[in-house]
Amino acid sequence: MRRPAGVLPEDTGPAVVPTAAAPLDGQPELTGLVEETQLRFPGIPALELAFATHEFATGAPDRAARRLEWITSLSLDEVIATGSAYDQRVLDEWAWNLLGLCRFELGDDAGASDAFRHAEAAAPGNPDYACGESSPKAAARIREPRQPETLPARTDVP
Repeated sequence: MRRPAGVLPEDTGPAVVPTAAAPLDGQPELTGLVEETQLRFPGIPALELAFATHEFATGAPDRAARRLEWITSLSLDEVIATGSAYDQRVLDEWAWNLLGLCRFELGDDAGASDAFRHAEAAAPGNPDYACGESSPKAAARIREPRQPETLPARTDVP
């Protein structure tokens, strides 16, 4: 007998949930599973990052940002007190990078720049952060409306 979609079996533990709860491509059909996981395993940093990823990918960067701000504010003692395993990248690099994306999406260029600097500091050798320019001015240039290129009319097509 198949269980209904989005319903976790009783013996599911947090170790198997992150992969189910982290739809990086924003699959809205996983929302039920994510919501149930949030109820069953609240306050676990790795899962909170997965929930924030889902929120960002499904159009809720404000909720994701609040969750990520909580993650990045945790002390190591607070993380250990959750009783869950943790990966330092969750608390630093990955949370800060996603927070930067959320802040950028929300129009907070200075906040995005600050978050991206934290991500880069947490993983200085990561080439993804080697953009050379992480500033509000760079973000503003990205936001500038661009004129479409005007291409000459093709003369070789009838």
